Parts: sequence; C-alpha cells; structure tokens
Amino acid sequence: MHPDHLRFTGLPFGRDDHHVGVRGRHHIADPAADAIVDARAALDAARRTVDPALQLAAIAVLLDLEGSDDLAEQARTLCDRIRAALPNEAMRQRFDATDVVRRL
Repeated sequence: MHPDHLRFTGLPFGRDDHHVGVRGRHHIADPAADAIVDARAALDAARRTVDPALQLAAIAVLLDLEGSDDLAEQARTLCDRIRAALPNEAMRQRFDATDVVRRL
C-alpha cells in the first residue's frame, strides 16, 4: 500500500499490518464499542465547556448507547438546571418538548 493512500484513509504511518488488521476486525466485529468510545470522548469535551445543553446532548447520546443509572441521574440534574435558568414558562415548555428531554 502506498503511503499517500494511508494518509487519505486516516491510518497513521508506521503501523504494522498485524495491528491494522486486528483493529479493523474489531471495528467490524463491534462498531457499537467504537461509538461508545467516541460518545465518551464527546462527553469529556462537553464537560470542559460551560454549556449545560451541550453536556446534556452528549449524555443523551451515551445513554442511548449504554444506559446507566448514573448517566440518567446526571441528565436529570442538567435538565433541572437548564429548566431553572430559562426565563419564562414558554421557554420551559419548549425545552420540555425537545427529544432529549422527552427521552429521559
């Protein structure tokens, strides 16, 4: 395989064929595991922001992939915090009607 091809397919240089093959089989065998890893990374990034709505969206994705009581509690706490910060009842009703909040 030509090095330029590796660059365009996203594979880093210097990986041996065995490692790439094993990793490739893992992706095929368990794509949900990769999605969970990506969702956890997104949640970590969202937690570094001051945007509770972004954090809630990331938690919702992770809840869909691997539901847990802890994540559900975090989501409910964020919902309460966001709802309390909204300035009027109309906005609270819109917030409560969103897909993310309804799924909780």
